[in-house]
Amino acid sequence: MIVQAKKISNGFFIPMIEELKKINKEQILIKFEIIDSQIDQLETKHKLGYLSKPVTSNEFSHWENEQVWGENETWGS
Repeated sequence: MIVQAKKISNGFFIPMIEELKKINKEQILIKFEIIDSQIDQLETKHKLGYLSKPVTSNEFSHWENEQVWGENETWGS
């Protein structure tokens, strides 16, 4: 469900209250549960991928010079 929003003077958008009242809370909770389950599955797949093919010591080293960790700070400084 797409909830319409109204722009107010300070630039913020507020959802229309009547539209929010129509939202079925049970459906939202079920969707959150599905999303949580999908995230768990993807995290497990990601972990298994790294366990089966670990990162090599020089796999990302060519990017080190482009890393910026703070103001005027680079990797290895």
